[in-house]
Amino acid sequence: MSVRTYDDESPISPWLIRLPLLFVSGAILLLLIAVMLVSLFQLSYRERIVPGVSAYGVDMGGLTRDQARSALAERFNYDDVVFTFRYADRFWQASARDLGVSFDVDAALDQVFAIGRGRGLFFNLVDQALVWLNGQQVTPTIRYDQGLASVWLSRIAAEIDTPAQDAQLIIDGTEVQATPAQNGRWLDLRATLQQLDTLILSLQPGGEITLAVNETPPIAWDAEAAAEKARIAISSPLVLVAEAADGTPIGPWQARVDQIAALLRVVKIDNGNGTFRYDVDINMEPFRAYLTDMAQGLISTPANGRFHFDETSGRLVVVEPSRSGRTLNVDETLARMEVAVFSRDNRTVPLAFNHTLSPYHDAVTAAELGITELVSEATTYFSGSTSARRTNIIAASASFDGIIIAPARPSLSTASWVTSHRKKGTSPAR
Repeated sequence: MSVRTYDDESPISPWLIRLPLLFVSGAILLLLIAVMLVSLFQLSYRERIVPGVSAYGVDMGGLTRDQARSALAERFNYDDVVFTFRYADRFWQASARDLGVSFDVDAALDQVFAIGRGRGLFFNLVDQALVWLNGQQVTPTIRYDQGLASVWLSRIAAEIDTPAQDAQLIIDGTEVQATPAQNGRWLDLRATLQQLDTLILSLQPGGEITLAVNETPPIAWDAEAAAEKARIAISSPLVLVAEAADGTPIGPWQARVDQIAALLRVVKIDNGNGTFRYDVDINMEPFRAYLTDMAQGLISTPANGRFHFDETSGRLVVVEPSRSGRTLNVDETLARMEVAVFSRDNRTVPLAFNHTLSPYHDAVTAAELGITELVSEATTYFSGSTSARRTNIIAASASFDGIIIAPARPSLSTASWVTSHRKKGTSPAR
């Protein structure tokens, strides 16, 4: 029988060998499991969006492309979006499609599917982990063709745009018509498009936009004042009046309404600030020929007065008043007519005359004429004359009574006067 003896104390513990083996084996196992899980995850999400991705508030994680398309189309359907454009109490509505606005679903899907892909396995895994932990919001892609929006707004502009209307004054015969001014307006396409851009970029599902409309003032605001002036001018005829040399009324003569209307003129007056106003004047020259013809019958020549010389006082005593001559002042008469034609209350025009004093008018003095004393006296007797002869002598004497006779030659500086007395058949002449 043989006997074997063993030492109870081994120099190396078997766990020192087992534990590393177990750790390495566990690590390899965990790695294999992780690889399997990652592979399974990558395989599962190969056609799906990674978790944590959202677009426009819609959770897109785990959705296929078709599912994501349906979710986005339901949540963000621009085909049904309506934009309202308003001006004052008018409004116009246009769909997003009309304005060239559309939601590019494919671009949005491409964007969400690109998350966590395309950068290599390691970086893809990092990206996917970060998205899963923190989430990632994708902004939908909106396509906007501003050219289409401009074309659509141009149609509104065709309804809104109105040129400024100046006030108008028209005189047609005896009809006077004044039309008021109107502001022009035009749609500011650029400013309106800027509002639309802001609304679209903020991804608002439609909304209301106040159209940017500018106003253009007219150049001539008011024609009513000038129109009223024209109406006054043709409200009634002008009446021309005058007096004869002896003071008796003559005339009247009339300038008819149709004659006045034909001579009215509408004029524009510059205000000096880029605007103008209307006025109405009249050309009275066509009446000149008529007044000139009339003037021939209105001329009166001056007539000298007749005087007696008072030897005591040395003054001339008027025995028959003088009469001034006159001629029609055509220019002044036309001026008076021009004033009266724009007067509603005073339509009567006194003719204007130029007056000429006679050489020996009532105010002339003996001293001015150089009459200072009796120069000579002669007496002729006609006793025994027939009654007819005496009558003739008296009539002839009376026709010379009081007449002033100027000196016959320039050397004579005094005038003479003739006076007659009728007494007891005698007619002394002095």
